[in-house]
Amino acid sequence: MDAVKHFNPNFVGQLMDYLAGQGISPQLVVGEYFDSNPATLTNWIGSVYSNMNSASVNIRAFDFALRQALKNACDQYHYSFNFDTRDIFQSGIVDGAGGSGLNAITFINNHDFRDSDQPVLEDPILAYAYILTNNKVGLPCVFYPEYFGIAPDNYPVVNLKSRIDSLIQIHKNNIYLAPQVEYLNRHSTSRQSNYISGSADKALIYQISGGISNKDVLVAINFGNTTLKVDHELNTADAPVGTQFNRIMGSSPFSYGVVSASSGGVPNSMYIQLPPRSFSVWLAGGLVLPLELTRFEAVNTAKSVRLNWETQAENQVLEYILERSESGNAFAPIAAVPAKNSPSAAYDYTDPWVASQGIRYYRLRMVDMDGQVEYSPVRTVVREATLENRIRLFPNPAEKEISISWDIPQFTRLQVFSVLGQPVLDMDVTGGLTQEISLTGIQPGVYYAILSDASGAREILRFVRK
Repeated sequence: MDAVKHFNPNFVGQLMDYLAGQGISPQLVVGEYFDSNPATLTNWIGSVYSNMNSASVNIRAFDFALRQALKNACDQYHYSFNFDTRDIFQSGIVDGAGGSGLNAITFINNHDFRDSDQPVLEDPILAYAYILTNNKVGLPCVFYPEYFGIAPDNYPVVNLKSRIDSLIQIHKNNIYLAPQVEYLNRHSTSRQSNYISGSADKALIYQISGGISNKDVLVAINFGNTTLKVDHELNTADAPVGTQFNRIMGSSPFSYGVVSASSGGVPNSMYIQLPPRSFSVWLAGGLVLPLELTRFEAVNTAKSVRLNWETQAENQVLEYILERSESGNAFAPIAAVPAKNSPSAAYDYTDPWVASQGIRYYRLRMVDMDGQVEYSPVRTVVREATLENRIRLFPNPAEKEISISWDIPQFTRLQVFSVLGQPVLDMDVTGGLTQEISLTGIQPGVYYAILSDASGAREILRFVRK
């Protein structure tokens, strides 16, 4: 519901009761109350509830208050002012006004921020990293131009699809249902730290416990313009000393960190390093095994993938289990290689693969004699050499018409969109043919032709109308 500040909240409550009486229960009801005061937002939510009897509908509001704090953190250097990013930990409907995350929709930019100073302009991915990993503060939503790389006037020109997809996957696999988020570097924190460079007032460091994977997740976001280097105390209830946190996303130069009894003189701490204006996410991966993995590579060859790895200081290591995934999520074992338990060792394995295209993900599951497990970083192999020969769009640029030919029978739908996402054409087609499309009446500009099948698989071709 748009502009709800301009009508009485009792109308919304009565509307919800009416819908319930008709057997209608909306899955998502959101009010846009354009105000950065979190108390005002929670008061509106409470007023709606006080004027409705139905308990089947959950009322939410867009969290303009949290969004403003995140904008301040992202854009402080753009506008040359100082903002303590730890204020984010006490901003918004949940942390600023004691509301429930079940009543909040978090967001970064939207269609209302049309003036040049209104959108989040600098590194909006830092703000997305926060709302997509902190399940405590509300249900996150994504502004489609930033996801698809479309740039309306006065908005930043970004294409965040791949990184937002990764953050969503991390949330689904590890953070969903987590009951606890501890803001480690919050104002007046009891957690100790040693900042070697960077500062607490330009960072957000928090730890998520009890999520669906039952593994702690550590997130650090550096809003500062200098490198963040800090030894920071963690919550060791579920991640005791010796626990390895594997980097699963982000810009930290190290693939993992280890909880130390006294890193940099800080008890129960881990060393964190981030470049300026960046973030990383780590996942607890068990206790550190008695070995050091010095190299792990996946090399694409004509009919196989060669997997090579080297170790040092092996001691009481049982085996290396090679795991493979086609999606990057669910991994399955493909081979077990016994450990050599030598001061230095080299291993290799060949995984047959004759497909001409696709993606495969590989990782090592390293197991010691006591059953402790540690995972390597994931390695990705991509084959994408043949599609351009099977799908052709010509001429490009074009003036009067374009032709698209393909020999992939399952592609039975053809759509054309403008660069702004406006539909131009939607038709059923037959694979193996050449489809001619008249450009009469279509304005000059950039367009996208999309071939897709019933499962949702698709190929996108870009062309220019002269």
